[in-house]
Amino acid sequence: MKNEDFIQEVARWMIENQTTVKQAADYFQKSESTIQKYINKKLVLISADLYHLLKKTQNIVLARALQAGGRVGKRQLAITDFEALEMASYRIDTGATYEELSDVFGYSSSSIYDTIRRLQYEDLLPLLEKTTQDNLRMRSSGFDKLKDTEVIEEAKSRKR
Repeated sequence: MKNEDFIQEVARWMIENQTTVKQAADYFQKSESTIQKYINKKLVLISADLYHLLKKTQNIVLARALQAGGRVGKRQLAITDFEALEMASYRIDTGATYEELSDVFGYSSSSIYDTIRRLQYEDLLPLLEKTTQDNLRMRSSGFDKLKDTEVIEEAKSRKR
């Protein structure tokens, strides 16, 4: 019975303070997984009404976090839209791969890819797709642009 009282106390505290599971775990000095287990497996059996009220509160907390920019707990993007557009233009003009863009601009190829993809220019994505297809055709024919270090070094010097 003591454990059931504690689980209800955790739930009431989370509702009153509109907190996350992590904040409750820190406050009650328990692990996040323990708090999750209390909420999702035990509280629902102890008090269904309290469980549903807590779930509504958690949805409110989540909505506020998303309203605050949706970036709660996420790293800020290092690549600006201007840089992404510059990279996309460079890729289209030179036929550079994302790996080559990584060497030239100093960001990871996956970050470059993701950032370019989120740009909102309708005419840009078809051109990038054509560049990708051209690169794939060249690679399948045995031509490997990654070995052309002179192009990469020249681009690096222009970037500086």
